[in-house]
Formats: sequence, C-alpha cells, structure tokens
Amino acid sequence: CNYSLSTSSLTFSASGGQLSVNVSTSALCTWSTSDNATWLSTLPANFIGSGAVVVTAQANTGPERTATVTIAGRTVNVTQRSGCVFQVNPTD
Repeated sequence: CNYSLSTSSLTFSASGGQLSVNVSTSALCTWSTSDNATWLSTLPANFIGSGAVVVTAQANTGPERTATVTIAGRTVNVTQRSGCVFQVNPTD
C-alpha cells in the first residue's frame, strides 16, 4: 500500500489543542499511529483506508518543545510554542 499525508509538520500554540492530518491510501490498506511524547496523543490508533488523524497537544507552560508522530509509517514533526511568560520591570 502507498500512503500520503496532508502535512509533514504541525505547530501548536502554547495553549495546545487539536490539529488534523489526512491520510490518503487505498480502501483496504491498514495503518496505525504512534507518538513519542507524553504531552501528545493521536486518534485513531488504527485505521483502514483513507481517513483523518487527530493529534492533541496538552498546554505548555515551559520552553518550546518538539516531538514526532508516526502516521502510516511516515514521520510528522511536531512543535509546540513556548508557554513561558517574561516580564521586564525597569528599575530607577
């Protein structure tokens, strides 16, 4: 089976949320998803034929972070923006 994805990278804001990746393939082809970070999840874990994967990122309160998601044997690079807030207070 041949698989193609709608994107090879995803970028989340610090607040997290959900983004989708579309998978195109033949009707009887099976595929699965996995991730390598505790702050990410993917659904569905297994699928047959073309479909969409929802990637969910938890909120980030630290520095920018990166991970990968594997969908149908293809790697999708994931970046989440920094949740750090800096405040500058001038002194006299």
